[in-house]
Amino acid sequence: MLASSVLALLSLSATSLAWEWEKSGRWNQAGEHKTTINYTTVGGFFLQDDAATDPKTFDYTTVNYGLINRSYPTDREFDRYRKKTQWQRFEYYVNTLNKNADKDTQYKVLFMARHGEGYHNAAETYYGTPAWNVSVPLAAFLRGCASMTWY
Repeated sequence: MLASSVLALLSLSATSLAWEWEKSGRWNQAGEHKTTINYTTVGGFFLQDDAATDPKTFDYTTVNYGLINRSYPTDREFDRYRKKTQWQRFEYYVNTLNKNADKDTQYKVLFMARHGEGYHNAAETYYGTPAWNVSVPLAAFLRGCASMTWY
């Protein structure tokens, strides 16, 4: 059995990926063996991971996608004259982590964001949750409502 680790540098809750973080995913590859992927997170890189960040008011689009303005152990070799951006230095650091990792470990940066209100959200608001969950036929949804066209 081949075991691999993928360390995500952006902490995410289990529900945000619909994955149980404490359990490994297993699938059969051509019937030969099973592969185990163990996802863990590495904190300290994004404001979304900081307990002091209020998720109700935090807007990642206004603060560099949440990347914390910090130094990295690789800054001295990569950005001696402090000319690189925070993202360039972060990318270099992640690449260095991967270069120095064992053969079964990979560092990945996952960029995930929830979309804004979709048509299905607006339709549920318009029809009401009970009606939306039970009785709104697809044809009515596709037509839209008095205040908007869904597409």
